[in-house]
Amino acid sequence: MGTESSFSIGSVEARLSSIFFSRAVRQVFSGQRDHAPGDVDASLYDGFIGDGDKRLFRDVRTTPPQALGARAFGFKDPRLQELLFRYRARNWPGTLSDDDRVRWDDYRRLRLRGDGRLSEYSFATFDAELAGLRSAHAHDDAKLALLEQLDAWRQRIDASLG
Repeated sequence: MGTESSFSIGSVEARLSSIFFSRAVRQVFSGQRDHAPGDVDASLYDGFIGDGDKRLFRDVRTTPPQALGARAFGFKDPRLQELLFRYRARNWPGTLSDDDRVRWDDYRRLRLRGDGRLSEYSFATFDAELAGLRSAHAHDDAKLALLEQLDAWRQRIDASLG
């Protein structure tokens, strides 16, 4: 993962981002469809968003977070309403109603604990990557301490899902 001094949570995140990006590029250019038809995040690879909807993105970005759930933007692309919900849930979870919170947590549970149809990276793949890193750095207490922090973060997310 680099030099001894460069091992950090940031370097782990960078490595994971690199893995995700290379997989996505391979899938796009190979023509594979490796996601469930109903997954709007992954369906963005199936086609571009129209110019009319793209013009509405400025309105989305300038709308106060508390108003995003109530405002009708008039998207033509049916994927965008769900993407807007996920954008709001990821960035401003405090703006979710009780029903929205249940919906968001159901989605997160399916994505993180599910069978892998909605995500290339689940708790299972995270745990496997973490185990490999622990094995590779078994004699480095500083790196193991960082890996323990990552594991504690993962456990907190899992516990928050009920």
